[in-house]
Amino acid sequence: MSDLREVHQRSLRGYEYAMQECNMNFQQARLRNDMEAMVEASQQIANLRVGMNELNNMAREAYAAAPRDMNRFGLSKDEVEVANSHPDSSMTPDQKQELYLRNKQKYQHMRMTGEYRDDQGMVRR
Repeated sequence: MSDLREVHQRSLRGYEYAMQECNMNFQQARLRNDMEAMVEASQQIANLRVGMNELNNMAREAYAAAPRDMNRFGLSKDEVEVANSHPDSSMTPDQKQELYLRNKQKYQHMRMTGEYRDDQGMVRR
């Protein structure tokens, strides 16, 4: 499963870099008021989004088909351990795991929509 995760992550990074380049191309075309270049860049962005969505669908399908031990929230043993380490002692283990699941889903959604990228904060030279 870790090989699949690595392939997926590397593929997503490639799409994210290509998306950044297309966004830059679109912005530069907009500044030049070059309608043809804006159309071309927007079509490339749309194609990249389709590819990213399909890549994510393929990863979900492969992950769903893989045998694993999950709890009722769909969390692995490792995720349950992390969730239960939440410092709020007033929360039950179920509440902690549900909170973990909501945050995990929020993170996945943000990555899918581009609100969050793994390369944020990286220094490039």
